[in-house]
Formats: sequence, C-alpha cells, structure tokens
Amino acid sequence: MLRWLKAFDSDFTKVVLVILAGIAAYAHTLDIPFYLDDIASIVDNPAIVESSNIRAIWDFSPLRFIGYYSFALNFAVHGSDVLGYHIVNISIHLLTSVVIYLIVSRFLQLQNVGKVPNQSELAIAKYVPFVVALFFVLHPLNTQAVSYVVQRLASMSALFYLCTLYFYLSARMSSRLSNQLVLYALTILLMIFACLTKQNAFTLPLAIILMEACFFAKTGSEAKRLLIYISSLFLLALGLLTVILWIGVVDVGDIDRSLRETDTITRKDYLTAQILVVWKYIGLFFWPHPLNLDYDNNAIATTFSVATVLGLLGHISLIGFSILRLRKLPLVAFGVLFYYLTLSVESSVIPIRDLMFEHRTYLPNFGLLLAVIYLLFSLKVFSCRFRMIVILSVTIILGTLSWQRNDLWRHPVAFYDAAIKNSPGQSRNWVALSQVYFKYNEDEKALSLLRKELRQNQIENDGVIDEPLYVLAFWSQLLRANGLNEKANRVERTYGINKDNKTRQRMLLERGNNELLKSRYMEAAKFYQEILVLNPNHENAQINLGVVAMMEGRLDEAELIFLRFPNNSVSRSNLPLILDLRRGDTTIGSMKRKVFEKTQ
Repeated sequence: MLRWLKAFDSDFTKVVLVILAGIAAYAHTLDIPFYLDDIASIVDNPAIVESSNIRAIWDFSPLRFIGYYSFALNFAVHGSDVLGYHIVNISIHLLTSVVIYLIVSRFLQLQNVGKVPNQSELAIAKYVPFVVALFFVLHPLNTQAVSYVVQRLASMSALFYLCTLYFYLSARMSSRLSNQLVLYALTILLMIFACLTKQNAFTLPLAIILMEACFFAKTGSEAKRLLIYISSLFLLALGLLTVILWIGVVDVGDIDRSLRETDTITRKDYLTAQILVVWKYIGLFFWPHPLNLDYDNNAIATTFSVATVLGLLGHISLIGFSILRLRKLPLVAFGVLFYYLTLSVESSVIPIRDLMFEHRTYLPNFGLLLAVIYLLFSLKVFSCRFRMIVILSVTIILGTLSWQRNDLWRHPVAFYDAAIKNSPGQSRNWVALSQVYFKYNEDEKALSLLRKELRQNQIENDGVIDEPLYVLAFWSQLLRANGLNEKANRVERTYGINKDNKTRQRMLLERGNNELLKSRYMEAAKFYQEILVLNPNHENAQINLGVVAMMEGRLDEAELIFLRFPNNSVSRSNLPLILDLRRGDTTIGSMKRKVFEKTQ
C-alpha cells in the first residue's frame, strides 16, 4: 500500500489533486443564482453598484470593507451576472485549501524538529497535510461559504486568517533576518486584511499565541506558563474594562451596542443557545446531512436544561483534554482549541440575529479536520490498509454530498422546498420561495405560499401580522399581480407601506420591472417615473427608463441615458446592442430576452 502511495510523494502532485477535487465538486456551480442577502448586500447595494466610490463602501461596512470592495470589483466587471462572483468564490476556496496544506506541513516539520522520525511519523508527515486539505475542499459543510455568494466574507476572511498564520510560522522558522522581516510584514498586512473582511479575524493574535504554545514552547511547563500568561492578560483586560466602566470614562451603552448585532436576545440567552448550537455544528461536521440555508431560531433552545448542562460539560471536557495533552498531542490540541477559538466571536456572548448558520464553521472546520485526521494516522490500532479504505470512502462520500448540495443550490425552487422541510418555522424560507415563484411569473402559487406564511405569523402573534416591511410590500405586489388591487390598497393603507420612502421606491421598482418583463412598456415607465418624483437621483429607475426607450425604438434617448451611467452593468450591456440595432445586425425582437436578463 505504501509503495502505491509513493506516486503521490510530491507536494506539487498533492496540491494539484486537491485543486482538481475542488474543481470537480464546484465546477457546476457557476450558474447558482443570488440568494437572500446577496440581493440587498450586492445587487441592490448602492455602495457596491457605485464601485468607484470607495468611501461609500467603507461607510457601508468598515469592518468588512475588503470583502465588500471585492464585490464592488465583481460588479464593475460582471454586473449582476453570477458567473464572475462564483469564479472568485471557488478560487478563494481552492487557495484556502492549498494554504491549509502548507500550514499542516509546517506543523509537522515543527513536531519532528530535533528527532529522527520513525516510519509512522514519516507517513504522517507525507499524507496528513494532503488528507486535511482534501477533506476541507470537499466537505459539504463548507458549501454555504462558497456557493452562497455573499458568504465570500467567511471564506475570504478564512483565507487571510490562514495566510497570516502561515507567514508567521515561516518567519518563526526562518534563520535569516531579511526573510523574517519580509514575512512578519506580510503577517501584519494579511492580519489587517482579515480583520477588515470579517470580525472573527480579531481572534488572530490568540491563534498566534496558541501556535506558540503548541509548537514553539520547548517544555510542557513553558507551554502551560504561556497559557496562564494569556489567561492573566485576559483577566487583566477584563479588570481594566470594569474599572473604566465603573468610573464612567466610557458609556456602558456604547460598548454594549458595539458588541451586539441585535437587541432581540440577551447575551445570556444567546450564550445558552450556542452551547447546543456548537454541538449541532460538530454533528454536521461528522454527519453533514441534512444541510440547511436558514435555520429556525424558534427550534433552538435559549434556556438552560439538562441537555444544555451536558453540552457545557462536554465542551469543558474537550477543551480541558486538549490543554492537558498539549505536549503529547500538539496537533490535536491545536485543532480542538482552534475550533473553539475561531467560533468564539459568533458563538459566545455577542448576540447575532440568526442563532445558527453553516458558513460560520468554515474556518473552524480546519481545526476539527486537523485533530481527527492526525488521530486517524497516529493511533497504532489502525492499519495502513484500514486508513486507506477510510480515506477513500470518506473522500467519495464528501465529494458526492458536496456535488449534490451544490446541484441543489442551482435550483431555487427545490432548494427552498428542502429548506422549508428542514425548518418549517423559518418565515424567510417561505417568503423566499414565494419570491422565486413570482420571478418565474407563477403569481398565484407565489401568493398562495405567502398567505401560508402570513397565516402562521398571525397565529404566532395573537391575530396580528408582524412581518418586516419588505414582506408586507411584497404581499401588496403579489395581490396586484393577481388582479386584487383593492386588497393591495387596503394592505398598503393598513401597514403604512407607502409612508416609508425607501420601501415605496423598491416596491415601485419591482412593479415596473414586472411590467417590463411582460412587455407592457408604458405601464413600466409610469412606475419608474413615479420613483423619480420621490427620488430624482434613483439610478435603477433611470436606467430602466433607458431600457423602455430602447425597446420602443427610441435609440437616441436610450443611448443618452446609458451614457449618463457608463459604469452601470445594464448600460455596458445595452450600449453595444444599440450599435447593433443601428447597423441592422439585430432586431429588437431577437434581442428581447438578452435585454431583459440584463435589466435591474
């Protein structure tokens, strides 16, 4: 068996195999449409659409600036065409897997420093990095961070995070001062990039200290002293914060608001929920089925119970075991502690509206993979043949599940149907499926689905419908699409939909687009002109008036509108078509579908 494996001894060969495996699992995902937050965060986000306005991107999300700037660059090149976004996301995933291979190789070099490795240790050094990287690139639990476009924030942050660790490791292992200076500079740069992509990167300094304790501390007592030092610094920081708050230097409310994403749940309840959520994540790591885009918060317990206590004891046991085995099993200890560390921002005491999301495990999954695969190779009870059978079987299973999950992402109706079966109480799944049917011009089915959600919402809220304004606006839109104009007017009056300027503009834009897709150009133009009365600078409304002019043969008027917004993807798509029309190379009838697909 080992002779057969010698063909894969080359690092280059292993890296190529990892990349090819990733391409095989994701090659069919290039047409996955935008989902949920993709629309608001990218397609309908003025900061992204105006990609030249870097300040607007910073103001929109300073702590995620790098990630959103990458979306702006995508939009500048590809507009709302999903192809380019997916190519970037897949590339990030593949690069992350390669960096994982390099990091694990470094860890194993450090573990074998100063000793002559035996045959088993040589086998570990050869194949553990490859298997960890291979399983990472294929694991279906990672698909959400790759195929759900906006979750590039999770995968890109992970890439920068792991690059930071790799450059730090390389600097610590280098003997030349000039190399160290360059590598430390890259460490700092990549750390900044990670912290400006997603907030969980703020754990990076602790991850570096964890590496020091696991791989550079020369004795067990030194490693423990380092951990005690970290704990002391944490307690000191906590004490200083308490004093600052007590003397009133900083307002408690300001700190509290900056360390929460929502006020709908207390810190205690959020932490209580996360005790079991983390175990759900671990369960999905070992048995990734069924996966779900949007979990139901109501199905997750936020109060203490026997299960919560047992869950907490389980976490304490795992962390305690890892600390105690720090010297004997440094890779296992690092993997487990890294898992908890990188989950700590989103699974501790910082309340977030959604209690559970699979993409939050993207970076932590590296830690669990490292610990599990190292144990598989290092425990002598497993023969080489057994390990190979396990690795090949798991590779096939993970690859198949990832391919199937990604294929489901390609079909929104089937995808949301599955989400509803897994989380029937999550209202966003019902609303999203209704919106998909509306997009496909199945207005009756869309309204029927939305009514189911509204009835359930009414039951849960003592007879009162308590939905976000965008859902109520969509309800009104569906009623009109089904010819129920009087009911739509009643909904708008009852819930004050027209009183909110932004919501009304969005509703009018959707109604105009619906008319445009049905070739009712005069009606579409009325909605766009009404938007411009409310907001004369509304770019989408002006652009779509240009599309109306183009479809009605008023090419000069359409060209003037498109030239006013040269960086807009719709303008860039349709200006060449105007030239084709003038030359007689095409007709409006033959290009109708193409124009509509490029319309916002």
